[in-house]
Amino acid sequence: MFSKKTLRFLRDNDLVEAALIGLWFRRSELESTIAYLKGTLGLIARREENAPVQPKRRRRRFSAAARKRMAEAQKRRWEKYRAAKKRK
Repeated sequence: MFSKKTLRFLRDNDLVEAALIGLWFRRSELESTIAYLKGTLGLIARREENAPVQPKRRRRRFSAAARKRMAEAQKRRWEKYRAAKKRK
């Protein structure tokens, strides 16, 4: 892990302690970053699970006359489609 040149400098206890403190600090930073990222992933998963349900849209009500007009228009469309199909 360390080169021979680095190991020569690490023989002094103060340097070893300083190196350990630095490594522990980096480790704690990494652990907190990992925890944050895991939390973010958890939040994303929880948001998808607990996504608010969209309220149902109210059904539009048509008058009897409007429904009759729509039915007649649909019949005309089908007649036109069938006539075009027969010509082919």
